[in-house]
Amino acid sequence: MGMEEQHFGVYVNNYVCTPEEWHRALSSPTDKLPQLNDEQKARAKSFGVSEEDYRRGVQARLFAEQRMRARGQVLGSKVEAVLSGLGEGYRFVGVLAELNKDGWTIRLESPGGSLNSS
Repeated sequence: MGMEEQHFGVYVNNYVCTPEEWHRALSSPTDKLPQLNDEQKARAKSFGVSEEDYRRGVQARLFAEQRMRARGQVLGSKVEAVLSGLGEGYRFVGVLAELNKDGWTIRLESPGGSLNSS
């Protein structure tokens, strides 16, 4: 099954790693973990954490971000499908994961202006 072209943005500004994502990161081979930039290396040192452990934490967060982006793409595709039935003048801009609010915000442009809905 091919993926259709996406005409909207998926924004994830915070997320929580699941136990499964942590397990995947802990099980990842060291050579597959993301490299740390200088800021991350300094942060690991200030926390008293080894660079490898910090890299595993970064990997877990990447897994969580991928999961949230995938959910946002599914939600966005459904919103686009609904909007396609409303006629001209409606444009779906994107979805924003707002986990501090336990949900998503949807941004639309309509003939009457912009609309944000949570």
